[in-house]
Amino acid sequence: IATLRMLGGPHKVRAASQTVRHWRAMTSSARFEDVLKAIEGSATELREGGAAVPSILIAEADMALGYIRNDWGDIQGASEFIVRNQEPLWAWLADPLERFLLATTVGHHAQHRGDHVKADVWLNERAKARKVGGRGNHPYAANDYRFLAENAMMAGRLEDAERILR
Repeated sequence: IATLRMLGGPHKVRAASQTVRHWRAMTSSARFEDVLKAIEGSATELREGGAAVPSILIAEADMALGYIRNDWGDIQGASEFIVRNQEPLWAWLADPLERFLLATTVGHHAQHRGDHVKADVWLNERAKARKVGGRGNHPYAANDYRFLAENAMMAGRLEDAERILR
């Protein structure tokens, strides 16, 4: 990343984008303040890049800001970033893993906001993306059903939760 920054021009854009991805992956092993500062700095670089920066890279950076805020309990602060960027990113992303990660973020955010209908949609998309990616029988796929059942329980639909877990 440092070499890309030194090269400048389009390489600097790539460096900012990769910095966002790196620090988003570090959310569970680094201090929130460090992650937030790094991603906000890279998001600002991307926004200031003008027409040379694809809008989807800015959307990815903003979604990362929403993801870390949501993950650290700032549901209100996350909303601005997640709600604004979920549809453009979903339409653009083709890779099942990327779709899985986006559906997870949006689904959990909707659940935390109490929008259980929307959470159901996105958590089902999460399970579908795992299957499309060839990981439908992976042991961690049980989490997809657990999250769907948890959401149903939070919405007061206990029979649905039980049906999901059978």
